[in-house]
Amino acid sequence: IRGRFQGLSLTRDGRLTTREAQAAEREMDALLEAGRNAHEAVMTKCEFEQALDAFEARKSAESGRDFHLTPEQRSAAEMILTGKDRFQGIQGLPGTGKTTLLQFVREAAESKGWAVVGHSNGAEQAQKVEAESGIRTSTTASRLIAQEREQHGKAPSEVRHELRIMDEASQSGQRQFNRILRTSEHAGAKTIFIGDKHQHQSVESGKAFELAQAHMQVAELGREAISRQTTGNAIAVVSAVLDKKYHDAMLSMDVQEIRPNQDALSEDANRASKRFAARQDNQAVIAQIGRDYAELDRRTRDGTMVISGTNDDRKAINYAIRSELKSREELAGAVDATTLQKVDMEKAAARRAVSFEAGHVIEAVTDAKRQNVHRGERFTVRVADSRTNTLSVIDDAGRRRVLDPGSIQFRAYNRETREFAPGDKVRFTENHQLGDGTRVRNGQRGEITAVNARRDQLTVRTAGRSVEVPAQDAKLDYSYATTSHSGQGRDERAAWIHHNTEAGRHGDREALVNATRAKETQ
Repeated sequence: IRGRFQGLSLTRDGRLTTREAQAAEREMDALLEAGRNAHEAVMTKCEFEQALDAFEARKSAESGRDFHLTPEQRSAAEMILTGKDRFQGIQGLPGTGKTTLLQFVREAAESKGWAVVGHSNGAEQAQKVEAESGIRTSTTASRLIAQEREQHGKAPSEVRHELRIMDEASQSGQRQFNRILRTSEHAGAKTIFIGDKHQHQSVESGKAFELAQAHMQVAELGREAISRQTTGNAIAVVSAVLDKKYHDAMLSMDVQEIRPNQDALSEDANRASKRFAARQDNQAVIAQIGRDYAELDRRTRDGTMVISGTNDDRKAINYAIRSELKSREELAGAVDATTLQKVDMEKAAARRAVSFEAGHVIEAVTDAKRQNVHRGERFTVRVADSRTNTLSVIDDAGRRRVLDPGSIQFRAYNRETREFAPGDKVRFTENHQLGDGTRVRNGQRGEITAVNARRDQLTVRTAGRSVEVPAQDAKLDYSYATTSHSGQGRDERAAWIHHNTEAGRHGDREALVNATRAKETQ
């Protein structure tokens, strides 16, 4: 027992954790405390009042109605712009007008000569923040890489007139959160963390944003500031979920339950039979979603979000919807493409040959001069030898090579065939650069507008422009449905929530995220 639990400690609430995790939390606490009163205010309180008056007057004129920030938005903006702490936070429930608040903060800060930049853990969320607030926003991962590269070998700066906005901060693990703190301190910048401790957290370890709130000034955007929902139905659902009255929330929704196989079971049916029946019913539910979605007109489809709890169900819903659209001859002129679907693999595992399988496509993340491997170069694994920790591979020219994953950082993919046609909704599955130099982001959505079988090329309309994507080894997937975790930060006119009782963790966080995506109906 001693050996098994060596290196583990108890947290204050009685959970087991590693000493490394506790050390990371202590580092975060120290950095946040050191940031108190360690920067400059963007403006004085008098200047803040003048800037706010001008902003509200302009917005009123543009909209033709009286416009004012809510009291909570105003308080949060005042904290950011007149406070002197290096690090501050905004704890905001979904739909509380964070991007409107950020638009004002950006304009006010820029009027005083400050640079304002943003980053978010999801590409789609980053794109939304940029579109709605005007803040140049990238993904957190890419921003960290750029900042750490810029700071390498340079001495720390005391104060820099740069305001950094981190959206969806609750989705950062402890290690990433600490990197953000360190790069901000080194650059002399001021950073605002925006998130919600009640929504989905990071897939990596740690509840950094939630724990950080005890060590920095935090403004709260609560239920009184919620403005996303515009109908009595949607407001009632969100209100019931916030009160954890899930039965009442269900009564406010348009719910369809399909369970003929489970209802046909005898009272003494065993657990295996019950699970099998539930899986059959889930397949029927997914098929019905496909039919119902296909019956919508194009405009209604574009404003409808389909959410599921698991990746497997997301894929099944995508295929069900496409099957129905094809049967209605809405996806004509399709071509088969090979896509690269990323294999979920930790960095440590990627250094061991045993983690790879024959048929995996591996892509070099960095250059490796000793093995004559260049960043972005791809190989197909033939044999993984765990004894020598080597991979026998074939390069794109058909040559056989032997590579050492212990000294080269690789990403691994499965090659999967996808059928794409004009009209297909798609998303990019990884940050990368296309052949024409256009950079696309993981999760960025678009629509295929044309296919060129002769040139093996797909034309995708995304982020307001058309880009050309190769039909071979494309980093694309369908985007008719999304998981709850990936959907956090999005909103649409309507949301359809798929609930599989036999899969996923349908807890408070998922319920809150799912219930708050729709503006009007769900």
